[in-house]
Amino acid sequence: MRQLALEAAPKAVLYSALLLAIGACAARWLLQAHTPDGSADRGEDFERRLSRVLGVAVAFVLPALALRLWTHTMAVFGLPEGLEWDRIQFVALQSRWGSGWRLQAIAASALVVSTLWVKVDRRTGWPAASLAVVICCFTLPLLGHAAGSPWRLALHVVHVLGAGVWLGTVAAVLTAHLLHPSDMRELLLRHLSPVAFSGAATLVAAGLVAGWTYVGSVANLLTTPYGRLLTVKGTLFCGVIACGFLNWRRFSAGAGSGRVTAETTGVATIEILLAAAVVIVTAIFTELEHP
Repeated sequence: MRQLALEAAPKAVLYSALLLAIGACAARWLLQAHTPDGSADRGEDFERRLSRVLGVAVAFVLPALALRLWTHTMAVFGLPEGLEWDRIQFVALQSRWGSGWRLQAIAASALVVSTLWVKVDRRTGWPAASLAVVICCFTLPLLGHAAGSPWRLALHVVHVLGAGVWLGTVAAVLTAHLLHPSDMRELLLRHLSPVAFSGAATLVAAGLVAGWTYVGSVANLLTTPYGRLLTVKGTLFCGVIACGFLNWRRFSAGAGSGRVTAETTGVATIEILLAAAVVIVTAIFTELEHP
């Protein structure tokens, strides 16, 4: 159990960081598309705050990858051998997982560089960071259950991107607003619905197909550790959907008033907390053998 928690923790951090990075990039494009005339200065200010959110998220990516490599090495060799640099180097470079680790490290490094470049030149930095975070999503499942199967790889990538576009964007907007309150938050959340619906539909569709692919039967869903944790994830995710639906209804009914924004913030915060719980559960059950 301790080993499982040790392996799942850096994966949860990595997932969370990438989802927030996807959300920061998506929020920036949303801001650029919907910034009204006369509010360009406020839009630029909020964009700078989104770049800070992106920077904080990306700051966790490389350390989380390094911890994953270390826990992976310990899972293979145990203690104390798993702490030896030669063993870590073997897993990262020479083992059958080596290509996956190298691609993840290259993609993560590119994401770090492009995020730093946003500070230098926003016009080219944001597209570069957006591309880099998508590439990171493609490398993410190379070491897990999807390794060796293009079909499963595609399902995982689509699932992660859908989650980032929906939940990551909400989290990025709320976090940027916490750095400095701005009416840009309300603007973005009001225009988020089409993007959120697209991300949510993609997330749910890919998740259902992937879940059935890995579990295979209702019996496995109820009787295996993998299936039971997947059920827990589904239950938590229903709470996330309920919060998202409630927010959409409030914005639709409130016509973007400040009152609606105040009401929605609390529910959106619960939505993100439930999503964080989903990420933690996902990190745990993806370390288990599927049926």
